[in-house]
Amino acid sequence: RTDDVESCPRIKRPVGVAALGVEVQTGSGTGGGKFQPLIEAKDPCHPPARGSGIFTTTRDGQTEVVIKAMCRVGSQGDAASHKMLCLGSFEMAGIAPNPMGVAQIEVHFHLSYARVLVVSAIDHADEVRRSLTIRPESDSPLLPT
Repeated sequence: RTDDVESCPRIKRPVGVAALGVEVQTGSGTGGGKFQPLIEAKDPCHPPARGSGIFTTTRDGQTEVVIKAMCRVGSQGDAASHKMLCLGSFEMAGIAPNPMGVAQIEVHFHLSYARVLVVSAIDHADEVRRSLTIRPESDSPLLPT
């Protein structure tokens, strides 16, 4: 059962965390991208957990994207109650200027037992790498415990 945390008493997750994921913004002034969950909170014992996805550019000649680590919070099964919270972000610059859709940017999430979230990205064409480490504040409800 999704809400059964008794089987894993040391590793409980806050009720409100529905997913950890990424939003890839495709340039200044273009607004936010679409949230893509990389770690779903289906398993109450999910730390450590990993997730990944491949993203691309949305316009010709694009040389940068902004990777935003996001947390979707709200009641499971009630999409209307979901809110998006930004945990951190970083810029992937130096992407080769190709036609849209050519770049392959792979984003990885790794959530440790200690609730440390490492977000890393690699541009497969140029092997450009960037990463972000997010450490929870004491009793933070944002990262699953």
